[in-house]
Amino acid sequence: MAAGGFTVTIDDAEVRAGLARVLAQLGNMAPVMEDIGRALGNLTEDAFENSGPGWAALSPVTVARRGSAGPILVVSGGSGLVGSITHGGDATKAWVGASKVYAAAQQFGNPANRFYNTPRGAPAPIPPRPYLPIQDGDWTPEAKTKILDILTQALESAVG
Repeated sequence: MAAGGFTVTIDDAEVRAGLARVLAQLGNMAPVMEDIGRALGNLTEDAFENSGPGWAALSPVTVARRGSAGPILVVSGGSGLVGSITHGGDATKAWVGASKVYAAAQQFGNPANRFYNTPRGAPAPIPPRPYLPIQDGDWTPEAKTKILDILTQALESAVG
């Protein structure tokens, strides 16, 4: 080394150990994805409890058929759409969805409804009542916050 020079030695053992813990945690993403799926499921169930953001009111025909206005898309005994919500996660993905055949019609609407007709036989259009935590093809701000919180906690626990 030339005269007047200096040497810097970096002890990165602690950083390397932290990165190894992060990589080990990231190597098994199933618990993180399960947490994300559960959070998305909770947000979906919240939409039903709060009658969604701006959901259209039930039609008079539906109210007459049910006997009361009641909560929208909720049927006593859990047999309605809310009772079919599923969520989960595995090593590569998280999911939330509904198993009812009319789930998409409720999320996106169905102007030419083929499920029910008015008393006069005309199609009874279904207005969109989005219940999944997506909006315009992207996660809602609440869902983004939950997902980022879960990922941040996973990384923080991995680094220790």
